[in-house]
Amino acid sequence: MKLDELIVLLPCHGLDDFPTNLSGDDAEGLLAAWSALWHPVLVAATGRLPSWRRAEFPSDTLNGKLVVVPPVVERQFSGDMQTRADNEGGAIVRGLTRRDDIIAVCLAKLKSADENVSVANIDQIPQELIADFLAFGTAYLESELLVRRMRYSSNLDDGRVQTHLVAAAMAAVSGDPDGARQNLTLCANVLVESRGRYYPVDMSLLDLTLVASTTIGPALRRELAGSQAINLLIAGSVVAQMADREPETVSALRSAITANTVCLAGGEWTEIELPLVPLEIILKQLRRGLATYKEHLGARPTIYGRRRFGLTSALPRILLNLGFRGAIHFTLDDGKFPQSDSTKTRWEGFDSATIDAIGRAPLDARQNGTFVALAEKIGHAMDHDHVATIGLAHWPSQSSIFYDDLRRVAGYAPVLGKFVTLDHYFANTDPAGGYSRNTPDEYRSPYLQQAVSQKEVDPLSRWARYHRKYVEAMTAEHLETLATLLRQRADPSQDSMTAPRSDSLIDPAAEIVSPLPTADWLSQAATRFAAVLPKEKREAGLGYLTLNPVSYGRRVLLDVSQLPELPSVKAPIRAAEEIGGKKRVVVDLPPMGFAWIAATAGEPGRNWSGSPIANNLILRNEFCEVTIHGKTGGIQSVHDFRSRGNRLSQQLVWRPPTAPVDSVADDAEATFSRMDAQSVEVTDAGLLRGEITSRGQLVDPTGQRLSGFTQRVQMTLGSRLVVIEIDLDPAESLTADPWNSYIASRFAWSDRTSELRRGVHLQSHLTRARRFEAPHFVQVEGIAGRTALFTGGMPHHSRVGSRMLDTLLSVQGETATKFRLGIGLDVVHPWMAALDLLSPEIARSATAAPPEPVSYGWLFHLDAKNVLVTHWEPLWHEPNQGKAGGPKNVVGVRCRLMETEGRAVLAQLRCFRAPVSAQQTDFENQPTGALAVKDDRVSLDLGAYEWVQLEARWK
Repeated sequence: MKLDELIVLLPCHGLDDFPTNLSGDDAEGLLAAWSALWHPVLVAATGRLPSWRRAEFPSDTLNGKLVVVPPVVERQFSGDMQTRADNEGGAIVRGLTRRDDIIAVCLAKLKSADENVSVANIDQIPQELIADFLAFGTAYLESELLVRRMRYSSNLDDGRVQTHLVAAAMAAVSGDPDGARQNLTLCANVLVESRGRYYPVDMSLLDLTLVASTTIGPALRRELAGSQAINLLIAGSVVAQMADREPETVSALRSAITANTVCLAGGEWTEIELPLVPLEIILKQLRRGLATYKEHLGARPTIYGRRRFGLTSALPRILLNLGFRGAIHFTLDDGKFPQSDSTKTRWEGFDSATIDAIGRAPLDARQNGTFVALAEKIGHAMDHDHVATIGLAHWPSQSSIFYDDLRRVAGYAPVLGKFVTLDHYFANTDPAGGYSRNTPDEYRSPYLQQAVSQKEVDPLSRWARYHRKYVEAMTAEHLETLATLLRQRADPSQDSMTAPRSDSLIDPAAEIVSPLPTADWLSQAATRFAAVLPKEKREAGLGYLTLNPVSYGRRVLLDVSQLPELPSVKAPIRAAEEIGGKKRVVVDLPPMGFAWIAATAGEPGRNWSGSPIANNLILRNEFCEVTIHGKTGGIQSVHDFRSRGNRLSQQLVWRPPTAPVDSVADDAEATFSRMDAQSVEVTDAGLLRGEITSRGQLVDPTGQRLSGFTQRVQMTLGSRLVVIEIDLDPAESLTADPWNSYIASRFAWSDRTSELRRGVHLQSHLTRARRFEAPHFVQVEGIAGRTALFTGGMPHHSRVGSRMLDTLLSVQGETATKFRLGIGLDVVHPWMAALDLLSPEIARSATAAPPEPVSYGWLFHLDAKNVLVTHWEPLWHEPNQGKAGGPKNVVGVRCRLMETEGRAVLAQLRCFRAPVSAQQTDFENQPTGALAVKDDRVSLDLGAYEWVQLEARWK
């Protein structure tokens, strides 16, 4: 009895209701059963195209039929088909999931059904050719499903497909692989013609191969050897490891890049937590990464992407300034990010900069279920994409066999689409039809939960240390730049410290293992600046040199106890006091400048004539009044002097994991814990500074001790910043659910209609999220005014009701016990106070001559208070470049400026030396436009949240 028909049973009545929600073994078994019947030996033996029937199989007879029953159908079809097949001369294959197993049984059935049919020569057919036949089986099914998904009736010419397929099979079994491939090509063309009747434009298929340090060996080389275009998502640090451990892979990758079959996607050195780090660190990350690609591969990525969560709307501007042409606007781990309904979109950043991007996450090429639903996904792309696109992601050599089918068929013709590199895609497809501008709230990171789950050390306080060290490093860099600009040439003694200090901070994770000695950098930088500052030619005297290397003025309280007497109260000194053997002064420091504080002969200073800042339970200066609660030790109230009512209250809270999510209504007490103060006392009763210290414990409703605490609240004359220093001594453990089990500083305000703004890369953005990240500040904007909460680098916050905010201090894994926060009433520019809270005071006592021609002054001055200068560096001229010992002279300055408050501004930068020219450049230092220069001023237009780079050259 000869088998003359190949049939697969499907769990549907027609291809219109083909099941697309299958996964795992059900998906694999169904697709394997369909495609296995396209084996060339089976097709050659039957001389016809394989077909399908619904699970009920209404045929009157099974005579001559080879029927494959996928496991998913077993649960739906009834009747003893095996008995029928035995009685009627048919063959049944059932209970198998793997395609190789199904093929083996089918070939055995074929042989037993007709002894005249020989399958002995199957070993003579190249395995790659057999795989091509099986791939066409998958493609045929996907094509038929797609035409129905696109709401058309099938117009596929099955007769032509059958003719070419059978001819290809006969050629294959007769030892003519070239003839087989020619007929398979004709078969593919028929499928393409069918699709052309309802969608004549090519689909773009994007293979995204993920690369980690564990997948840079043979598996990756097998991917690189393929004929289809692929895109490698790889970080710069992984490229460096590849160069060190797998030079063979590096060679293969360089060849593939040259042949344009591989596109690099990435850009960063390593995938750090971009939303939590300063913009300068993001730039350094990208620059180091790009240099690494270029060094080892001879090429750099022009498409940005990352696997780990870390997208931020600050990226489009940075990427454009670094020469990227496109971006991948999705990540492939935990966390939430906004997705576009269209694959190709324009990603718009905070500052309206836009870059082409892939806006829809790819399909998982490892999952068999992806290919059961593939026609549905392609149909959706055809319906909604301006440029129809499907992305598929996988690790090297870890993909479904049906994805391999898709790639094989694409090698014959674009039946379901054409595999392209991202470079080609962005350069040659139509422009995106829409824009994606997303708020910071739409990016929800998984960082805290991941850190606790992975048992990382200090998941919260590591960020406070990190931001403090970054500010110290930035301060040191700025001081060194100022010293170099004053010197006008390189300092040979600086050669051993040529690496920019903040470069060591581009990997926040390293800070935990090896704390960075930024204090040493800062001290050395201050010494360098003091050495080149011009000084009067007279006898040296004792004084304090105070430095301010940031682009805004600062008001600081300095201890000048070594002076023989109080200095005179005149600019830049605002007030002075001598109390308890200490001498202190409040000094207004000019931006990017210095001040020399010394006693003045014949003109002694006098104590400030006001009242002590701290009195009983109240701290008071000219801006506000803070009352400490006598029983709890928290802040009972904060009042200004122009409006009625309490602006803010604060207390420490312990949240147990049993508390309801988003618990504590607006009008309810925090019953999960309470502060019990054992003492509240004034610990600094100065005229310029006051401090009240509370000591006690956090207890639960039954009185059980949860944690000890010491809280110091400090206020300084002339400052809107109220500092809160907190020491904790936890007695109870926290659970691994950090958002519902923590110790926090809870802030409460009275106005339920208040809106919150949070600092994102020091830029102020509206937020309505319940949980969010803000390592620098949160601002409460209400009817009474703006109340700023300065977080001191602690990044994670949770809203409670509509008028309370918890700043998380301790979760499981946290070892830090000391924290520093702040409050500010009606602070005009909160980013300044946020940096002040993190910034060190730079005051050096020395016996030296005073600076000349003035005892205090600035080197650069920026008139726009909503603009921060994030970076300074000298511009060099090396006339003998390339010769050892050639002079290296300064010819100007390069800096980067960032608008922080979302409002465009015309900024003027004044320089201590009059520039002759200035230009704006990209972040690769290429000119993008000339800037107006007048006298010592450079004028620059900045858009909302824009971050730009300029260069000014001296006379």
